[in-house]
Amino acid sequence: MCGVWCILDGRGALSLFYMFYTFYTAKPETRNSVLYPLPFKLIPLMSPNKRIFLNIVATYGRSLYALIIGLFCGRWTYLALGQMDYGLMGVVGSLAVIITYLNDVLSSAVGRFYAISIGMQRVDAKTGLDLGRQWFSTALLVHTSLPTIMLIVGYPIGDWAIRNFLSIPADRITECLWVWRFVSASCFISMVSIPWRAMYTAHQYIAELTVYSFITTICNALFLYYMVTHPG
Repeated sequence: MCGVWCILDGRGALSLFYMFYTFYTAKPETRNSVLYPLPFKLIPLMSPNKRIFLNIVATYGRSLYALIIGLFCGRWTYLALGQMDYGLMGVVGSLAVIITYLNDVLSSAVGRFYAISIGMQRVDAKTGLDLGRQWFSTALLVHTSLPTIMLIVGYPIGDWAIRNFLSIPADRITECLWVWRFVSASCFISMVSIPWRAMYTAHQYIAELTVYSFITTICNALFLYYMVTHPG
C-alpha cells in the first residue's frame, strides 16, 4: 500500500529536478542574485497562434489520456491492494485532499504575477525582469515556508487521527502511518515546486507540462501493473 504513493506527484519531482538543474547550470552572477528561471522548452520556438493551438491539443489530449489510463489504474490498484487496503489508502489519502485544491489556487495566483512581469519585459526588459525576480523570490519564500509550517502542524494531527480517531484495524495502523508519511512528503514536494510549475503556465508552455504529465501517468501505470503481476 505504501508503494502506491512513491510516485504520486511526478510533476513535482520533475519540477524540483529542474530547480536544481537551473541553479547549478546558471551563470555565477545569476546564481548570486535572485534566481529567475526560464522554463525548459521541449517544443521548438513557434508563432503565438501555433503555440495556442498546440496548447489546446495538449490540454485535451492530456485529459483524454489520463481518463483512459485511469480506467485501468483504478482496477489495478484495487487488485494489487485488496478491498481493505484500497479503502484504507483512500481514507488516509483524503486527509490531505485540501492540498490539491490549494496547489491549483496558488499556482494560478503565482502564474498571474509572472505573466504581468513577462508582459512588462516587452515594454521595458530590465524593469520587467527585476519585477519578475522579486515575485519569484516572494513566491519561493512563501511556498517554502507555508508547506514547512503545514507539515510541522499537520503531520502530528494526521498521525493522531490514524492512531486514535479513524476506525482502522490494529494490524493495519503501521501501514497507514507509512502511507500518511508518503502523502505528507508528496504534498510538501508539490507545494514547494509551485513557483517553477507556475512559470511554465505563465510562459504558456502547456505542452511541456503535458509531456511531464504523460511521463507521470505512464510511470504510475507501469508501477501498478508491476504490482498486479508480482503480488506480495
